[in-house]
Amino acid sequence: MRWLLTGPGGSRRDHLQLAPLSTCPAAARAFVADFCRRTAVPHLAESAQVVVSELVTNAVRHTGTVVGLTIARGGSHLTISVRDGSTAPPCLTIGYARRDPSAPGARGLLLVDRLSAGWGTFAHTGGKTVWATLPIRPYPPYSPSASA
Repeated sequence: MRWLLTGPGGSRRDHLQLAPLSTCPAAARAFVADFCRRTAVPHLAESAQVVVSELVTNAVRHTGTVVGLTIARGGSHLTISVRDGSTAPPCLTIGYARRDPSAPGARGLLLVDRLSAGWGTFAHTGGKTVWATLPIRPYPPYSPSASA
């Protein structure tokens, strides 16, 4: 299921519902890249893809429930929200990743934390939503003298 909404002030929001499959993160990355292109923030596509991949991977791996992905572009931020059917809060495991850097996993929310301006979670009936925001900053204007 997918829909696009345009809100007050020209904000845009798009939603995708995903079954809990191993292909979800790839579908989420493609969805976010397309949204960034369509809403004139292609320079955010790579960071947004990493963030959404980590959030969706966590939702699929730890909950096994249907995942709702919403991406919204407001005036100054791009917001990515991932809803799942578990009320268990996400855990930023910074110490675990430092103790054993070769261990699989345990870095997803650390990446989200480093790439986003902010992230958080809120519980609601039937689950939780984990969100992250990326600031919308256009590329700086090209100046040949600045690269010399």
